[in-house]
Amino acid sequence: MGTGNGSDASPNLSARANTCVGQGDSRAFIHATMEGLDRVFSKSIVPLFAGVQGKAVQCGTGTLLRIADRQFLVTAAHVCTLVKEHAHGMCIFDDRSGSEAVPLSGSVLMAGGAPDFAIIELRESLVQALPNRRFLSLTDVDLASREPAKGLFCLWGYPSCWYRRDDQSGRISTVAVRLVTALFEGYRENLRDYDPRTHLLFTAPDDTNAFPGGHPESLHGFSGSSVWQVWRQGDPPAWWKPEDAKIIGVQTGVYCKPGALKATRWVPVLKAIWDGFPHLRGAIRLHLDW
Repeated sequence: MGTGNGSDASPNLSARANTCVGQGDSRAFIHATMEGLDRVFSKSIVPLFAGVQGKAVQCGTGTLLRIADRQFLVTAAHVCTLVKEHAHGMCIFDDRSGSEAVPLSGSVLMAGGAPDFAIIELRESLVQALPNRRFLSLTDVDLASREPAKGLFCLWGYPSCWYRRDDQSGRISTVAVRLVTALFEGYRENLRDYDPRTHLLFTAPDDTNAFPGGHPESLHGFSGSSVWQVWRQGDPPAWWKPEDAKIIGVQTGVYCKPGALKATRWVPVLKAIWDGFPHLRGAIRLHLDW
């Protein structure tokens, strides 16, 4: 269906994110923080492609996860549903220029409706075809049932409006967008398909200069990206280390009004793996507080 050609990354450093850290060196702190994480994001958070008329068309974002001897890809359920209805399968690429499409196959756990997440088990042969990718572990995930503290949060995904395919060579290029934001604190009454027990809300980007080529037409293709807490308000920035950043959710929607990004909390994702893969419970139990 095509060959991979890497991706470019574009940071979004919103004013709200800057004010979370404070005045003075806040922007330098954010840049240093992100530089330490970009290598993780680019290896572990991947663009997803659907097979449409023999071509790979970018359709979403997913996160690679390993628990014990099993490997998974976590994304938004509506991405998988759209592919099932309108395309012929889904694939990803290794992190290497010229790599071939790797079809996704394996058992799928779907939580449609409000939870809106999907967990795809990856067969060992597929994993072997991704030698330059990195699978995250549960040590990279915040599995606490408490509410996240105020601070800085980061999303890394691939808007499909910037996907490009060279028809002659078949090479594909994508643009990775890094959004740095804060918890949404605005009006949230009567938001469609929003449940505070299941979802988290983050301030949507409003800086048109933060994206390559201007603000994207939409964030379609961004769905399924993982949401990370990269700093907790009150912690001295000098204490921060890259391994302190943790995944807390899966991005599943956007509210244009009131300007918020919606994410499903990660705990329901892990509970689905707990129920669907009983032999992994011993490994999961080591990381739980519930």
